[in-house]
Amino acid sequence: MAVLSWSLRGKNWECSECNELQKSSRNCSLNIEKENIEYEEDEISINVRFKDIEKSKFAISAGKFRYHICPVGIFINENIELLRTFSMCKEFKCLPYPGSYMEQDNRTLDGFEIINGIIKKHENDEIEKSNRETKK
Repeated sequence: MAVLSWSLRGKNWECSECNELQKSSRNCSLNIEKENIEYEEDEISINVRFKDIEKSKFAISAGKFRYHICPVGIFINENIELLRTFSMCKEFKCLPYPGSYMEQDNRTLDGFEIINGIIKKHENDEIEKSNRETKK
């Protein structure tokens, strides 16, 4: 979801722009298997790390997530499919699966909540920015 948050800010993820030194310092995650990524939750955030790398100062925050590895490599098909499903459900004003809200998959609904939170935060930031510019 960091990629969504980052792209809404007008930033671009382009792995080919990183040289080897940058990939190393940003803990590039392109070749990290899903099972080698650990999620450690504390009171403030969910820290996402590669199990076999020492703790580093590198971090990118997106909503409740704090990535200590470059999030591009872990932007896996599941997340792409979740974004696609969210977009379609919003467009057609429907639930992703047959049945009522209570019959929907919890993981999908949790993902929708995260996506919606990122979008709302971006919209609020844009409103605040517009208000500041109007006051000048």
